[in-house]
Amino acid sequence: MTISNTDIIIGAPGTGKTYKCSQILKDYLQTGISESEILYNTYRREAAADALIKISSETGVKIGKLRKVVNTTHGICLSLLLSNGYIKINPGENIVFDERRDILNFNKEYGYNLNPTGATLDAVSNGTSDPFLQTYSLMRSTMTPLNEAYKLGIPIQHTVNDFKRICKDLEQYKADHNKIEFADMIDIVIKEEFTPDSKIMIFDEAQDMTPQMFTVSKIWAVEAENVILAGDHLQTLYTYNGANPEYLIGWGGELDILPESRRLTGETWSIASSIIESNTPYHVPEIKTRTEHGKILQINSANLERFLLCNPHKLDTFHLVRTNYIGGQVAEKLASAGIPFGGIKQYGWTSAERTLFNAIRAIQTFRPLKKSEYCSILDRYPARLTGAPNTLSDLTKFKERIEKGEVAPAMKNFDPILIESIKSDNPLRLSNVKNKFTKMKLEGAFRRGLPEITREDIERVKVLTIHGAKGMQATTNFLHTGITGAVNREMVTKKGKENEAYVWYVGVTRTINNLVFVTYPGNQYPIQGVRV
Repeated sequence: MTISNTDIIIGAPGTGKTYKCSQILKDYLQTGISESEILYNTYRREAAADALIKISSETGVKIGKLRKVVNTTHGICLSLLLSNGYIKINPGENIVFDERRDILNFNKEYGYNLNPTGATLDAVSNGTSDPFLQTYSLMRSTMTPLNEAYKLGIPIQHTVNDFKRICKDLEQYKADHNKIEFADMIDIVIKEEFTPDSKIMIFDEAQDMTPQMFTVSKIWAVEAENVILAGDHLQTLYTYNGANPEYLIGWGGELDILPESRRLTGETWSIASSIIESNTPYHVPEIKTRTEHGKILQINSANLERFLLCNPHKLDTFHLVRTNYIGGQVAEKLASAGIPFGGIKQYGWTSAERTLFNAIRAIQTFRPLKKSEYCSILDRYPARLTGAPNTLSDLTKFKERIEKGEVAPAMKNFDPILIESIKSDNPLRLSNVKNKFTKMKLEGAFRRGLPEITREDIERVKVLTIHGAKGMQATTNFLHTGITGAVNREMVTKKGKENEAYVWYVGVTRTINNLVFVTYPGNQYPIQGVRV
């Protein structure tokens, strides 16, 4: 059987790949093809959620109907296994293998000590990945047989026989507990040749297919009348799991290069192009960029906090980092400078921190407390000073009464000592706030003199990994060029250098107007024109 008509859409950042795909889908719907006959496949769950909103807006089809159309490869495979009766899920049962939870249980049952977050991207980048899980994940995604796993480079902590034994024990654990991994889903669909009943198949983010995903996509494509692949081979971010630019550009079909970026300025595109041209075998496409001129700056990380104090972020801003480890350093600088921010969950301002800050500011300025703010003071200051009940259960009931409007959130209930303390230069002195990073955020914002922190303030500035910013853009982009030793070691080989170039190409091209390179002592990603 031959693969049906295929169109390959190549789009540099900001050229509108997802929009193009949604227009194609819309055109098919207008010719009378039902949405149930169309499959829209994307690599990441975040991208699938974003595509749902965009496609619904463009086509007028409700998101509820589109959920059966737009899905990740894993989601499609799970649906195929269920619809073909290969697996069954009982009410309330979760059969999907959860690495964080199931690896801990596996360790307990079989006496291992595997790191449950050891195969994540950031663990790989930071050099803290679990050696077994990283190799096991690569073995599965590349469809390498267990007897040939030695070709991947078995971790020095394990012999080949040890590695095989752990793999077999893990398979037994999954069988005993009725668990199925995402990799298992794809393997079964490939083996059984289960195929979606779709005339039209659209594969967005096609550059991120692993060998396993590429194999199953090829099987599905044979049964379709028309196939559309969209992506940017220069944004191949998941090479650590076997993704390869050739899966997109080498698929075979009619090539359509989107001609214009509505995001990139000429200056930004020039830097991104140099990264690709200097480190990979590929050339960037010729595209039209915006006529506006972008601002390119460089600062040393030692001067970042002073820069932030003098230049508060008033427009949407990214601080992009290679790993969470660097992200923690950046988050501390933002916190100390009193700039609210979101992004990486473990660092960004929480709703509780924002509410507490606003509650303190309300007391300092004699503004009436909102219900949530009043409750925040009750949670964070001694009951003897707030007039709140002493026990946790009674306090919970009291706060429920406040939320219902049965108790007014009035400062008259507070001891004058509490009010005077909160109005002092150290408003957290009597609080039970122990988390050092939370205190750093609050105290930084107090020093800056912010009158209030809104959700919009937190959303405006984000600390993100480059991978986490995929598909996103910001007016100003601080690109932090520090890297970990693990990343630096990967760049020793030609292939490692190439793979890293794709990551930094993505980092540079998140920029709309202003690109600020932040340099670090020690390990540094080299970008032409940027000096330490």
